[in-house]
Parts: sequence; C-alpha cells; structure tokens
Amino acid sequence: YSYNSNNLDETVNYPLGIEILYNAEDTSKIQRPRVDLRKGKHVVAFLSLTCRHCRVAAKKFRLIKMNNPSLPVYFVLNGERSRYNAFKNDTKADNIPSSFCLGKTFVQLSSTRLPRIYYLDDGIVVKKVDYIELSQYDIEEWMNTP
Repeated sequence: YSYNSNNLDETVNYPLGIEILYNAEDTSKIQRPRVDLRKGKHVVAFLSLTCRHCRVAAKKFRLIKMNNPSLPVYFVLNGERSRYNAFKNDTKADNIPSSFCLGKTFVQLSSTRLPRIYYLDDGIVVKKVDYIELSQYDIEEWMNTP
C-alpha cells in the first residue's frame, strides 16, 4: 500500500481570497471568522461535517492544539448545522475556533478535495498539507520561521 499526497502538484504563494468570508452579504451561508485570518500566520482547515477524512484531520488538530494551545489553528466548516453536534462529539475538536461557510464559496476556497489544509501568512497560501502529513512539529517550525 502506498500513500500519495494530493498536494504535491499544487501551486503556493497566492492569495486565498478569504476577504469573502469577512464581506459576505449572506450571513446565513457565511459566518464571519472569529479570528482575522488575513493577518499573521494561521493554519486553516476546510472541513465538511460528514467527510470521514475531515473528521480524522479534526481529531489530529485537536491533539496538536491540546499539546500546544498557542498554535493558530482555525476550521472553516461546511455542512448542515444540524450535523455539527455529531461532528463535535466525534472529533472532540471544540478547542479549535471555527465558523461556517456553505455552498459555492466553500468550494471556491477549498476545491472539492477535502480536507483542505492551508498554511496562511497574511492571507497568502504558503503551504498546503494533507491530513496524513499533518504534524505539530512542522506547524511549530513554520510558526518560528520569520
């Protein structure tokens, strides 16, 4: 069995366009993030509430955040709000701030391959990681590089 990352061929160093999360007119579909993801370094994970791979990623992030609460991790969630409690009960990732982004805006920001995990620096995608490659050490090392 060999594992192939789905991010190897991807470009980086482009603005994600997360302004749309802050200027959304339809607040029933897009919740304004509780953190300003446009400034500074953040690890942002786009997750679907019903995707099992997204749940694995959320569980890994929960442990990473538990081990190092200072890491700026943020979830952008997609799915029926009625499924949020099941997601939270399964992943126990309620130590990570999150907001909802539904419909085509979510797909525009994340693509259709989930989970989508970006390292953002002032809104610029500087790195993409797969949930399998997700590592607390890598995040800490990135956070400590100027």
